Amino acid sequence: MSRLGLILAVAGLGLALALLASQDLAAVGALLAGAGFGMTRRLRRRRRVVGWSFLWQFAAWIAGALEIWVALWALGHPVGWTESLATEALIQAISSAAFLVPGALGLQEAGFLGLGALLGLPPGVAAALAVTPRIRDLVLYLPGLVAWVGAERRLAG
Repeated sequence: MSRLGLILAVAGLGLALALLASQDLAAVGALLAGAGFGMTRRLRRRRRVVGWSFLWQFAAWIAGALEIWVALWALGHPVGWTESLATEALIQAISSAAFLVPGALGLQEAGFLGLGALLGLPPGVAAALAVTPRIRDLVLYLPGLVAWVGAERRLAG
């Protein structure tokens, strides 16, 4: 799956570059600059909302690092808090860079395996760690999806 994701990412990047190359670059630059300036102006007016956004993102980052720390402890390979934070930060970077692949499927797991090797974890432990966020996603999102289907059925029926 990660090879397919890489191929799709390269194809998407190539398509984006082809579209940019076919346009007048000055017009594209002006459009991007105008959109960025307008967004900056709106964000300056809503500083409190931006501050809360940063706080929530930081809390999610800390929670992700805690998840890694607890998972590795439960797997019998405890690491320090610093390693957990660094691993979470790098996994978030990989997931963000893999935005063309839905859910970063395969890429996030490969990132965990690579980072596990850097931390000196056995491949089996790194693979188990890679599955941890997917299990969390199932536990958190599956009930919501089931409730959504039930609500849609009630509205349709």
